[in-house]
Amino acid sequence: MFKVQKIHGAHEDNDLSHGSRDPHDHNTVTYILILAIIALAIFTYWYWTTNIQLMSRMGNFVQIVTVFSMLVGGIIAIITLKYQVEDRERALNLQYANITQNAVNDIDKTFMSNSMLDRLYFEMYADMPQIKRIKRMKEVSEVTPEMLKQEHHMSNIIFQKIADIYFCESLNTCSKEDAVEWLNTFKRWLKSPVLQSHWVHLKREHHPEVQKFIDNLIAQT
Repeated sequence: MFKVQKIHGAHEDNDLSHGSRDPHDHNTVTYILILAIIALAIFTYWYWTTNIQLMSRMGNFVQIVTVFSMLVGGIIAIITLKYQVEDRERALNLQYANITQNAVNDIDKTFMSNSMLDRLYFEMYADMPQIKRIKRMKEVSEVTPEMLKQEHHMSNIIFQKIADIYFCESLNTCSKEDAVEWLNTFKRWLKSPVLQSHWVHLKREHHPEVQKFIDNLIAQT
């Protein structure tokens, strides 16, 4: 489907932007350890070559080394935690990208494999010239109880996919510019009279935020 290709490309860019961390970042801890060892070696040499009483020198040296070790350990712990948070955010972003991409792919696959959903498919993409041409070439079958059942089931799936994408992409908080592709896609889908008729009865099964979101989109169609 045409929209899927466009979204797929956007997610490829997303994967690149959240790709592997720069190799130089992995060396930061190593650099800190090397600098710490060098600094400790210089301090040790200076400390033991000065004229200070042995016992006093030993006690002070142990205290200084202890504080120095704790400081270096704290810095390394903070950097490690920072990397762990970045890795977790990167993994979540990739997971969300896969969820939203798979949501659209699943809908497309179902439409392509079930001719009883042709009427719903043609309505959802009624404004696309390519779909209009296909509709003229292919006569939609007579409405049957089985077709109505399939349309009801598919409508339920589509609304659930919209809800999943709504929360995964944080469409309630992101700007319209960042969500423009999803908003345009959903508005196109929700022009379908079949979807609108099923939403009247299925909306109660969804979160109030999703209900308001879809109601607003339908009002704009």
